[in-house]
Amino acid sequence: MVESSPNIPVQRLVDLHIEYAAGVPGNRESLWHTLGIWQLKQLKYLGLNPGSHLLDVGCGPLRLGMYVIPFLEDDHFWGVDPYAPYEKLAKAIMKETGCRKKYTIKIGADFPFVDSGRKFDFAMAQSVVTHLSNNQLDHLMTNLKRSMAPGGQFVFTYTDNPYPYGIFYEMEYPMITPAGLNDKYFSKLAERFEIEYLGCPGGIEPHPTGQRVGVFQF
Repeated sequence: MVESSPNIPVQRLVDLHIEYAAGVPGNRESLWHTLGIWQLKQLKYLGLNPGSHLLDVGCGPLRLGMYVIPFLEDDHFWGVDPYAPYEKLAKAIMKETGCRKKYTIKIGADFPFVDSGRKFDFAMAQSVVTHLSNNQLDHLMTNLKRSMAPGGQFVFTYTDNPYPYGIFYEMEYPMITPAGLNDKYFSKLAERFEIEYLGCPGGIEPHPTGQRVGVFQF
């Protein structure tokens, strides 16, 4: 069952973050299982099956991965993240789940998945697009256009803020929270990249944190 937990308590997740010096524990641990379950359920609703190839943009230390990697066939998961400490933490978390399936994590801020040698059926970006500059989002879409299978779907969450503001991820790395992310913006982006913007398909469950959900189809 998707809804079952891989049996890693929240406190253990906090301890592992501290042990691997992988950032400042916060609400991501308290919502860890809730968000991981939500992500997998929406992907399955859109058609993800064990034979699908999945790209996780901003995979972190595999919050989605710990749920979806056991569901997918061996080596059908690719994750990319710019924050290097997450790579070792992810390995530690997956070891605790007992899952022995192969998967890939690539570290880099330039979305290093275009040389994966495969076409992805699904991609997901949980709380990533809402922290990208316009140029970074263009770069992401350029790489996705090269890497998605025909008909492949990119699921992302975002917030529509009235004005942009800056934050420091893990109290170290500067990031932006942009303004003007809405259906009109994403429709124009889809037109420019010659893909389809589906908005939020009916049947997608509300995001646990209130973020909005969008889907591009390639």
